[in-house]
Amino acid sequence: MKKYKRIYLPIIFIFIAGIAYIALRAKQPDKNLINFVIPQLKKIETHIFDFSEQKAKIRIDATVYNPSPMNINIDSIYYTVSLEGKDIAQSKYDTPLRIAAKENTMLSFPADIKFKNLKPLLYQMESEKKDSANFHLKARVFVNNSFIPKKQFDIEFDQKVQLISTLLP
Repeated sequence: MKKYKRIYLPIIFIFIAGIAYIALRAKQPDKNLINFVIPQLKKIETHIFDFSEQKAKIRIDATVYNPSPMNINIDSIYYTVSLEGKDIAQSKYDTPLRIAAKENTMLSFPADIKFKNLKPLLYQMESEKKDSANFHLKARVFVNNSFIPKKQFDIEFDQKVQLISTLLP
């Protein structure tokens, strides 16, 4: 009988340790899994479609790749557009979107650029004789898929863009 107690005690201890390990891992999602299921921005294009003295309306076309084997349903996107490190536009897109599994998907969303934020920056860059600028898009994406460990994640994208000096009055 004592011989069996010696065998069962380590087995019970290993079983309890295994349950504790699984419980701790379930609370902390694997970083590699998160990176595997989060969509990646591949390309961004911006188009000016309305221009006034106070602001410019632009459309941001983004090519997004979904590396996951399942579709991703997006509830909303909150995003900030920066030029040379200065925020020039902030907006949100509340229309639900679907990103197809293992495919590139084109997303289009609007933004308003207020010239009070942009003019001083463009004048400064013109005085420095810069012909391009660093464009940065930061987006917080809210999803409702059960297989994604987090219900929100951030995507960032950097790109060098040509400046249009004719925008200055």
